Amino acid sequence: MLTKLLAIVVFHNSNDLNRGSAELIKHGFFDAQYHNDRSMVCVNAWTLSDLDDESFFFWVQDIVEPVGGHVFVAGLWHDADALPGLPTNGSPQAITINRLP
Repeated sequence: MLTKLLAIVVFHNSNDLNRGSAELIKHGFFDAQYHNDRSMVCVNAWTLSDLDDESFFFWVQDIVEPVGGHVFVAGLWHDADALPGLPTNGSPQAITINRLP
């Protein structure tokens, strides 16, 4: 059964963000929110998958590691629109992109 899974990916070099975003979208991530806190960029990306939490974590790590990212946390997420403690879409620090048709 497909479930909504979320991965928080960290890029310490903002120059890696475009390649990382492209890879996530290419692998079926529907939405990503970017949060820049000067020392790193956090990407909150979600998708639908039948993987378990651990397999999902390593799958995402395999996607982002070659382009300079690493997975901070990944797993089941019930509401991918909000993350506690991080800016939301209303924040000037947050940018949302949608998957192209």
